[in-house]
Amino acid sequence: FLLPVGRKRTTPTLPRNASPLERRELASALYRAGMHDESLREFRALVEEADDPVASFHVGLIALRQKEYSAAVNAFMTAAPNAPNKTALLHNLALAYDALGQLEKAKLVIERALSSGGSSDPLIQLEAAIVAMKLRDYQTAKVRLSEARSLWTTNAPPAVWFHYAAQVAAQTNDPDREM
Repeated sequence: FLLPVGRKRTTPTLPRNASPLERRELASALYRAGMHDESLREFRALVEEADDPVASFHVGLIALRQKEYSAAVNAFMTAAPNAPNKTALLHNLALAYDALGQLEKAKLVIERALSSGGSSDPLIQLEAAIVAMKLRDYQTAKVRLSEARSLWTTNAPPAVWFHYAAQVAAQTNDPDREM
């Protein structure tokens, strides 16, 4: 008498008559558990059935993780008109445009994220610095890096901050800046 031992994940399912809120909670739990394919299926079903902006946002996040940047842009643009948190959506949209190499669009979107309340978020400041550096606007990149550095008060900036700070310092021949 043998029992199969798990190599296959079982995906929780809800009855078809589950409310959109219950389905969103299931999809969010799957996303947090790292089961992105399963959560993508649930979020897509929500988008098709209820035109849920939160579900569209999560579809975009999953597409970013899977390096499907065009799909991420489409999902974020679908979520944009009714999104509850515009700043996070704009930040992630800027990341997708940056990854696609559409730096002018990334710059416009990240500037909107900064003006819509993201100026106090060091990660948004960092993305603005990265986009400015890629556009060879080193003065703006310096300012944004400095702003991001000042916002990390309880802990040190992440390694990526030091990477871009060193690149900007090398490009501007200012090796002592911000280090």
